[in-house]
Amino acid sequence: MDGMAEEYYFLGVNIIKYGGMYLDDRTPVFSRPPGYPVFLAGVLTAWDTVENILAPEKIRTIDDSIAVIYLSQGILLALSTAILFLWISEHFSLRNSFLTAILFGCNPYLIILIGLLHYSILHIFSLIVSCYALSSAVSTRPVLHPRLIGAGVLWGLTTLIRPVTLILPFFAVFLFLNRSRPACSTALRYTVIFTLGMLIVILPYTLRNYHLTRRIIPVNAQAGIAFWGGTVRELPRDPNHYRWWGIWYPDGQQIYSKVTGKPRYDVVTYIRDNLALEDALKEDAIRRFLRRPQIYFYNVFQNALTITVDINSIFIKIFQALQTPGRTFDNRWLKIYNPQNFAPDGMQNLFKVFFHLISLTGLFGIAWAMKDRDPFLLAPGLVFLCFLTAHSITFMDLMYYYFKLPFNFLFFGYGIHALDRYNIQLFPRQGKLPLGLAVQGILAIIVTALTANVIFGLWSGV
Repeated sequence: MDGMAEEYYFLGVNIIKYGGMYLDDRTPVFSRPPGYPVFLAGVLTAWDTVENILAPEKIRTIDDSIAVIYLSQGILLALSTAILFLWISEHFSLRNSFLTAILFGCNPYLIILIGLLHYSILHIFSLIVSCYALSSAVSTRPVLHPRLIGAGVLWGLTTLIRPVTLILPFFAVFLFLNRSRPACSTALRYTVIFTLGMLIVILPYTLRNYHLTRRIIPVNAQAGIAFWGGTVRELPRDPNHYRWWGIWYPDGQQIYSKVTGKPRYDVVTYIRDNLALEDALKEDAIRRFLRRPQIYFYNVFQNALTITVDINSIFIKIFQALQTPGRTFDNRWLKIYNPQNFAPDGMQNLFKVFFHLISLTGLFGIAWAMKDRDPFLLAPGLVFLCFLTAHSITFMDLMYYYFKLPFNFLFFGYGIHALDRYNIQLFPRQGKLPLGLAVQGILAIIVTALTANVIFGLWSGV
C-alpha cells in the first residue's frame, strides 16, 4: 500500500524487539491501537520459532515474514467463514447457511484484503466471534453471567484492534432491555456485567497509557484528529478515493508543520509528536466547529449515508492493475478526483452489482425480521449502529468499509431465509424452486466469475 498501512508491520516487529508498543527503546506509541501489531508480533514469533526448529541455518527475509502474515490472514478468513456458518446455521437452513457463508468467504473483496498489511481481516474475524458470543449470551434463558462477561472480554479484545466499539455498551443496553423487558434494573445489571468484561481487557492498556502520559487514553490517541477531519470542509461522498488527503493537504499539514517543525508529514515524526498534534488538532476542530457547525453536520450525514449504501470497490480494479508484470501500486490512484482509469471497469462494476444485490436482500431480511419480531438480528443490528454512529460523528474513509461485510451477509442470510417461503416455477412440469435458492444461485455465478478473475486472472481486460 505504498506506506499507507505498513507501519503496523514495523510496530509488530518493535513489540518483539522492545516488549511493547514502542517506536524505539525509549519512545512509546499512543497513535495506534495495539491489537493488530500484537497479532503480527505473535505470528512473526511463531514463524521464527518454527523456522528455528525446521531450518536453523535459513536466512530469514522480510518477504518471507510478510508471506507468513498473509497466510495467517487467509486462515483467519477461513475461520471467520466457518464461524459465520455455525452462527447462522442455528437459525437458517443448512443450505442457506452454507451458501451464505461461501458467498462471504469466497468473494474477491475479502480475498484481496488478505494481501494487505492491514487490520481488516483480523478485525472481521474478531467482529464475527464477538457478535456470535454476544448474541448467544442473550439468547440463553436465563442469561448466564459468565457468558455475558465472556462476550464482554471478546468485545474488549475487538476494541483493542479498533476502538470504535468503546461506545458499544450504550447500544448493548437496548439489547438487554429487549431481553429483560420490562425489568429495567435487570437490563442495567446485564449492561454493567458486559461492560465489566470489556474493561477487564481494555483497562490495563488504559492504565499503561495513563502511567506514561498522565492522560486518560482508553486505547489510542486519535480522537482529536478524527473529529478534526469532520470540521475542515464539506467532503464528497466518495468510497473509492482517499478523502483524508483532501483535507490534510494543506490544512492539516500547516498544523503539523507548526507543531513538529517538519515541512512534510512522515510517520515517525507523527508518532513522536502524536499527543501535541492531538491537542493542536482538537483545538482547531473546536474553533472550526464553533465558526461553521454546518460543515461538521453535513459530513456526519454524508458519513452515515456512505456507510449505509457504499462499498470501496476500487480494490478490485487495483488488484487487476497489479497483475501486469512490473507494475506497482501508485497511491495517486486514490487521490480525490483522480479518474482511476488505470484498469478496466468491468470487474469492479460486477462486484458493485454483487454487493448491492447482497445489500438489497439484506434490507428485505431486516424488514422481515422486524415484521416477525424476531430478535435474531437485534445484536448484530445494534453493533452495526454502533459502528455507524462512531464513524459518522468522526470520519469515514476508504480503508474502513470492510467492517460492513459481516453485517451485510448476516442480513442477507435472513433475507434468503424469508425468500425461501416463496417458490418459483422455472419450467412447465418441473418442480418448484425456492426463491431464496434462485437468488443465491445467481450470486454464486457472479462471485465465481469475480473470484476466478482474482485468483487466475481470467477476463483481465474486462
